[in-house]
Amino acid sequence: MSTHRLGWLVLLAFMVAVLPSRAAQAAPPKALELPEELAGWVEWVKEVEPEARDCRDVEDVTICVWPSYLTLEVGAKGARFVLDVSVFGPVSVELPGDEQQWPQDVKVDEKTSAVLHEGEAALVELEEGRHTVTGFIPWRAV
Repeated sequence: MSTHRLGWLVLLAFMVAVLPSRAAQAAPPKALELPEELAGWVEWVKEVEPEARDCRDVEDVTICVWPSYLTLEVGAKGARFVLDVSVFGPVSVELPGDEQQWPQDVKVDEKTSAVLHEGEAALVELEEGRHTVTGFIPWRAV
């Protein structure tokens, strides 16, 4: 057996025999401590952080819809969208598109959903909770 292979075997034996026992003896990580500069902000953050079922009043408007992302995949025939949104109470949520490019094949949490018409906007009705809304917007022929 070559010296090179023998060295690798010794290293492998060491790793198998010694390292797992040392990892088991390692102390659990300490809880993260908050720097003094931030300690005074804890109560403020608790006060302004939205709670579950919590709508927010901003400049005389009550907001109960909290979208987290909108993904658009645009192609030659139209655009597919995925909207992830949390709502606090039953509300109407506006979808991408308009009267000219009306969203179709709309699903809420993988279940077919009706699309409502209000002004030029396309809307879906959502119950309280977190939802994924998907659909397709075909391009209008010119």
